[in-house]
Amino acid sequence: MFWEGIRRLQPQYIACFGQAAFQLIAPDADPNLHAQPYKDYLLHHLPAPQDLAQASPPKRTSMIQALHTLHLDQLVSRET
Repeated sequence: MFWEGIRRLQPQYIACFGQAAFQLIAPDADPNLHAQPYKDYLLHHLPAPQDLAQASPPKRTSMIQALHTLHLDQLVSRET
């Protein structure tokens, strides 16, 4: 069902929040990379919100750096 929605919406990016979502969506992708090409998309592996909230300050800083892989300011709306 997920991939059918992706096929219909045709996004450029897919964001996976947490390890469980990442493994479910892209089981053969590299979990050590924050962003990587996957199929026809750019797959972002991001921390789960609960993991971010519970992390120690140094680990939280590392996890927040993963969020910087999302260049939301560069996303262009398909509505023109």
